[in-house]
Amino acid sequence: GPPLPPPPLQSVFNVKAEEKEETEEQKEQKHKTFVERYEKQIKHFGMLRRWDNSQKYLSDNPHLVCEETANYLVIWCIDLEVEEKHALMEQVAHQTIVMQFILELAKSLKVDPRACFRQFFTKIKTADQQYMEGFNDELEAFKERVRGRAKARIERAVREYEEEERQKRLGPGGLDPVDVYESLPPDLPCPNSVTFQDPSVPCPISMTFQDPAVPAGISPRCAALFALYDAPTRTWLPPNHRFSATEDRDRHLRFRIRFYFRNWHGMNEQEPAVFRHAPRRSDTTNEKPRGTAVLDRASFEYLFEQGKFDFINDVASLTDFRTEAEVQRFKNESLGMAVLHLAHIALRSGRCLQDVARKYSFQECIPRSFRHQIQRNSAVTRFRMRNVFRRFVRRFQQHTVGAGKLAEQDVMFKYVATLEQLAPRFGTELFPALSLDVSNEGEKGRPYSDGGHVPAQRGDAPLAEDGPVSHEVLVTGTTGIQWRLVPNESVEVISHRGYFGRRSRRKEPEPRAPPQPTEPPWVHFCDFREITHIVIRDRRVSVHRQDNKCLEVLLPSHESALSFVSLLDGYFRLTADSNHYLCHEVAPPRLVMSIHNGIHGPMQEEFVFAKLRREEHEEGLYVLRWSVLDFDRMILAVVKRGNQQDPGVPGALKFRQFRIQKKGDSFVLEGWERAFPTLRELLDTLKGCTLRSGDENFTVKRCCPPKPGEISDLLITTQKVKDGEKQILNLTQLSFHQIRKDEITQNNNNDGREMHVVLKVLDPSHRDVALAFFETASLMSQVSHVHLAFVHGVCVRGSESE
Repeated sequence: GPPLPPPPLQSVFNVKAEEKEETEEQKEQKHKTFVERYEKQIKHFGMLRRWDNSQKYLSDNPHLVCEETANYLVIWCIDLEVEEKHALMEQVAHQTIVMQFILELAKSLKVDPRACFRQFFTKIKTADQQYMEGFNDELEAFKERVRGRAKARIERAVREYEEEERQKRLGPGGLDPVDVYESLPPDLPCPNSVTFQDPSVPCPISMTFQDPAVPAGISPRCAALFALYDAPTRTWLPPNHRFSATEDRDRHLRFRIRFYFRNWHGMNEQEPAVFRHAPRRSDTTNEKPRGTAVLDRASFEYLFEQGKFDFINDVASLTDFRTEAEVQRFKNESLGMAVLHLAHIALRSGRCLQDVARKYSFQECIPRSFRHQIQRNSAVTRFRMRNVFRRFVRRFQQHTVGAGKLAEQDVMFKYVATLEQLAPRFGTELFPALSLDVSNEGEKGRPYSDGGHVPAQRGDAPLAEDGPVSHEVLVTGTTGIQWRLVPNESVEVISHRGYFGRRSRRKEPEPRAPPQPTEPPWVHFCDFREITHIVIRDRRVSVHRQDNKCLEVLLPSHESALSFVSLLDGYFRLTADSNHYLCHEVAPPRLVMSIHNGIHGPMQEEFVFAKLRREEHEEGLYVLRWSVLDFDRMILAVVKRGNQQDPGVPGALKFRQFRIQKKGDSFVLEGWERAFPTLRELLDTLKGCTLRSGDENFTVKRCCPPKPGEISDLLITTQKVKDGEKQILNLTQLSFHQIRKDEITQNNNNDGREMHVVLKVLDPSHRDVALAFFETASLMSQVSHVHLAFVHGVCVRGSESE
């Protein structure tokens, strides 16, 4: 067909096309779509300052020259002013006026804004003083409008915030506790502040004594970490404390973890790891010892609740820090701890973290001293802090909790590990001492303020019975016993910065930092493994070391002395010997019963079987231990050798375990209904008896009692002790262990007098040194000295006499 005619000529002019009027919904949707797509580019333009940079960026991104960009910059300026980011607001305000001038120029020329922004930059860079003054005046007026809008928004939000806080405080009858407190007459005492507790996890922090480990779900093995705390007197009760029906009727005690080992979780690589001994896979000595967790699940959850309680009640206080950097770090870390606190509630209850943060205020999760400082600030400052905290909670929920990257136990581990760093005194105990003296055992020296002494002389004055506190004694699970002089009072430094490190807008002179007082250094006395025994006389405590050094401390009261001794005694059983006590005045009744009856602690059965394998292969050996699950149950493990299969090859060892139940004041062997009033009578009756288990018969003959320092999962050790299981002492450190209450009375037929002697037994596993043992005993029997024990003789039995 014929060719098509050419299209008509078209002329394109830079004239803005007529636009149809948009509805409010369309404008809102258009703005939302534009911001979602170009928000990052808009913020980049808002941070530019130089004219050339702004012109080049708009040339590369001409789609930003529009009303949507200007509207976003205005809203951003108001948000920045609300957040007290004043300098940043002024920067963005400058770019906002730039965009508004471009849009006004386009309206006056009736062209598209993208076609005239270069004219604006050309004009502004060559403008006269009058044009620049007009630009600056419009900029300052815009800043004032932004500040007014921000102030109105803050006031409206503060009113909503205060009403929200008031609704949270309302009691059952609709009363506000604050209004009630303010209406009290001035002569009435103000009630104590209510301590926050997580309502989703009830924690028995305060309770009346009634064997609290059982309802709390604590296992018998971990029960040794707990003790009863008397908050009014700030003392711990010894495990053998006898309660009076009259004096202790209204006494409320706290069942708490007292014996604590830092870095038991292993999250701090700068400190040695702490663990319990685990059973060896073989009996070879070359195998490296393995470790198991210090706490079980129930004890770990209890520790987490106790840690929250201590943190909120100022185990680390805002007044403990002196420099601004330390105070700022503590505030930021405290807010992080509050996020972990709320995250644990959210994970445990299956709720969103933001919903939990709306229900519980972050101020209920931070230290009391920090909370009181916040409450002294204006409502505007509190509102701004809450906004910053909520934004962080939103990001934490989006990127961590909501993404499934954090489990409930992860939060608990992180909380406890951070608490150890924020509060160095968490899990430690500090005892004030009226006087302190370190000397050799048997010597007596005058105490000096530095803990030293002069050579002993007759007539030296004893330690001062009364007076001001002169020393401090620090006890921790990982470092043992330390002491120092009482440090000077610290000077509190008031911070002039905001909560998040920003300077106040007001010009204030920078204060001169006061000279930092130097604290006396801590002097290490000993680890718990080095203690031989402890003597307590009223308020005076003497701690004796293996090298005959003695730490003598005078404490303010007899109750504090018992608290101090029971702490050392408990740590000794957890780190050195689980079946020994250092002082009879604080000996646990359960342990005394165990020693008298040869009962092991609640250790795993693998340690029991390993112990029976190491003993002499004698028919009818048994080990008696407490159950790892039931506080009133004991396990009787018996061993026998099976029939010989091949000539010259002994039969395999067979083990069976029988349960003994404590019912009230009697003891019953399961399967035998006869009840015995004491455990000793039951064991004596079982000697020589045969116990049947299935088709096997086991004869009960001889008990294998606990040995000093026996390794089991009842002992807690650290990485630095891991490589050497046994403590190697120098020749100058060797000493005899004092034996108490197990004295043997020997009748002297010559003159009818009685003398008290002690018995030192050579372990059967060390027969290779038996000859040296006999030679040493022979030499000692020929020596007589006031500081040496006289050897009366040596007794041998069985194969040892051959």
